[in-house]
Amino acid sequence: MTQSILALADVATPMAIRVAATLGLAKHPEGTAAELASATGTAPSALACLLDHLVTAGVFAFDAESGRYRPTELGAQLRDDDTHRLLDIRSAGGRAELAFADLLGTITTGAPAYDHRYGRDFWTDIDAEPRLRRSFDAQMNWRFRVQAPQIAERFD
Repeated sequence: MTQSILALADVATPMAIRVAATLGLAKHPEGTAAELASATGTAPSALACLLDHLVTAGVFAFDAESGRYRPTELGAQLRDDDTHRLLDIRSAGGRAELAFADLLGTITTGAPAYDHRYGRDFWTDIDAEPRLRRSFDAQMNWRFRVQAPQIAERFD
């Protein structure tokens, strides 16, 4: 069977997962959309739509009887601090990945998408924002701790 290009081009699910990570939704054991919205400072009806999408993706489960959502085994991975840090759209890495929404502009003009989106280049941005610098450093520490040994195993 041929893989669908439409499945590869899905943007909604990855963004829904990143928003759930950014909000820390999986850190709550369970709750109604209203309870989770109150805990995360979000709009209940909009959060319910997000949660419903995450249910279809297998990241959250919904109990129709109680009206409560809970992370599935897959969604529970969002509780991990490293995973959260990598997916949080407010982090340096998350902001950089959001710049991919402007990829067409980069390809047509040659100008960096990050500069276009945020008004300054990546390094100036993280140097200007201590929170971004900390998130970048944490992400690099994770990469060295987790990915470097995996890369080293593949080479003599």
